[in-house]
Amino acid sequence: MKRKLIGQGAGGITVTLPINWVRNYSLIPGAEVDVSEIDEGVLISAVKNKKEKIITLDLKDYDQRMILNFLNQSYRLGYDTLNLTYSSEAQYQIILETTKETLLGFEIVEHKKNNCILQNISEPDPEKFAIILKKLFLQLIDLSEKVTEDFKTNKLSLHDLDETKSQIDKLTNYCRRTILRTPSREIKSILLYSIISQLSLVNHAYYYMYQYAYAKKKKLNPELQFYLIGINQMFHTYYDAFYAKDFNQLSLISKFREQLMGQNQTLFEKSTPNTVMFISYMREIIRAIHLCLPLSIGYWLGEETA
Repeated sequence: MKRKLIGQGAGGITVTLPINWVRNYSLIPGAEVDVSEIDEGVLISAVKNKKEKIITLDLKDYDQRMILNFLNQSYRLGYDTLNLTYSSEAQYQIILETTKETLLGFEIVEHKKNNCILQNISEPDPEKFAIILKKLFLQLIDLSEKVTEDFKTNKLSLHDLDETKSQIDKLTNYCRRTILRTPSREIKSILLYSIISQLSLVNHAYYYMYQYAYAKKKKLNPELQFYLIGINQMFHTYYDAFYAKDFNQLSLISKFREQLMGQNQTLFEKSTPNTVMFISYMREIIRAIHLCLPLSIGYWLGEETA
């Protein structure tokens, strides 16, 4: 709808708000609203009167993977309360575990037979998004270094890595939730969402490679240890380039990918039952990092440093 701008002395300008929207949020003269710049426009939000988003889900017919998908997608789409129905204690344990491991700020606030309610009670302020995104990158770097060091010393500790993976899952979920909850027509939000999704895949590939070694009591030979160090360098280079907004540095990712994938093919050709799974997971990491390259160019295009 269109509105005319009204002059208010000394260069001030006001605009009237739709009366139905004002009434819906019980706004009165003197009430505060939040005003944010979005591309060519502004967004006016009744923040303090924001309505809680609630969804009711019947999970009785679904397995662990589907329950995980329902909870994660509801979280990312910005729901504040999830009213869940299930049929067994096993399903409730899945809900409990997923909430603990992937839903930052959410807790089960009510639990009855075959029903529970998940609610947002301590979600970080969206204004801290940039800080949390950087924390996500740094935790991934720590994860990659820990995995490499543990393979080198052959001292695997899955408990510590479980905690790290869970924390990274929470951060990637929270970042995607924040992006989807922020009203914007900016295409760059889609690019950033996709970058974060690739970072989630990097996290999982490192973790499941480590988990495989732990469960099967497999060791990483010196050649693959050295190869993994090169992959870590690729990710660290990407992190540096992303925050420097440096296209020349970003271009190094393609060079890393070309070199590492060439080595990967050679490693596959001479692989054994003890090495093939490691090589497969390493390829997944390389591909996920490389897919961040075009997305990052689009995200920073027009904002690169001089």
